[in-house]
Amino acid sequence: MRAYSNNGFYSRDCLEPQFISDDEVYFETIPTSEELAAAFPQYATIVAELAATEYQRLRAAEYPSFEDQFDLLYHGGIDAWKAAIKAVKDKYPK
Repeated sequence: MRAYSNNGFYSRDCLEPQFISDDEVYFETIPTSEELAAAFPQYATIVAELAATEYQRLRAAEYPSFEDQFDLLYHGGIDAWKAAIKAVKDKYPK
C-alpha cells in the first residue's frame, strides 16, 4: 500500500476520491485493516467500540415499532410485551 498527501481525500479506486478527514492520506488500493490501523491510530479504538455495541444496533433493528409495542401492551398486557422484548434481547445478548 502506498499513501499520498492529497488534501484530505481518500480514494478506494483512484477514480472517485472522497473527503474523509484533514489527515491528508490517500491510498492507491483498498487498505487492509492493518494498513488502516497504521495510518489512523484511532481505527482500532473505533472498530473495538463498534464491535462492543453491535448488539445494540441489531436489537434496535429487530424490536417492534412503538406502535406495535403499544398495541401489544393494550391487547396482550405487560407480560406479552415483556416476552416480545425479551425474545429480542435473548437473540442478541450483550
